[in-house]
Amino acid sequence: MFRFSWPSFLRLPSAVANTPPAFRLVFAALSGAALALSYSGWYLTIYSWVCVGILLIAIFGTRPSVAFACGFVHAIFFVFASVPWIATVLSVHGGLSTTGGWGVLFLIAAAWGILTGTFAWIVHRLSCRGIAFACFGAPFVWVTFEFVRARLPEISFPWNLLGYPASANLALLQVTTVTGIYGLSFLVAAFNALPTAAVSVESPGHRHRSCSGGPTGRTAACPRSAITSLRSRRAT
Repeated sequence: MFRFSWPSFLRLPSAVANTPPAFRLVFAALSGAALALSYSGWYLTIYSWVCVGILLIAIFGTRPSVAFACGFVHAIFFVFASVPWIATVLSVHGGLSTTGGWGVLFLIAAAWGILTGTFAWIVHRLSCRGIAFACFGAPFVWVTFEFVRARLPEISFPWNLLGYPASANLALLQVTTVTGIYGLSFLVAAFNALPTAAVSVESPGHRHRSCSGGPTGRTAACPRSAITSLRSRRAT
């Protein structure tokens, strides 16, 4: 009987390190664009509950630079898909050309990208101590950078925070009476991290090659073995 088998780079958790960087970047871009749908007129809030989790899966088991790039691309696509009207406002009412309006929007997206990229880099570093540990810390890091983004000089945007789509639920909205919107963002980020921890759980003692050094670590051990062997031969 025919049995379907996923490609090796789609199997979690053991083969996650085999995922090509280009594939990770594509998924990060799609997750950013899909997250923007949660802030559209259709109010497809479901995307806010899963898209950050997709980003987390994309950054686990890769190099730190690729993790940062995934976060950066995620934010670029999110900004251009969620607030393209900024470019129109700048060109129509701000005295800029159409090219200038889109250029300013790209600079804003790049600033957000640096913050989201740093979030991805920090969570990737946390994953060196375990996927569960990284997923536990991800909501705290995400809310921290949302707070920073809302208070950037000149381009501080407290818009499109992760908790806003969830505010349509009156029961969840009660959290904001104590914590503000950031408490709701924390709740949504934690929900994103929960299934990510479940599907990416690692075996005891397992560490990603990107954290342990992979082949580099084994190669570094070779000269030591050679020196030990040479000394034993001299002793005999």
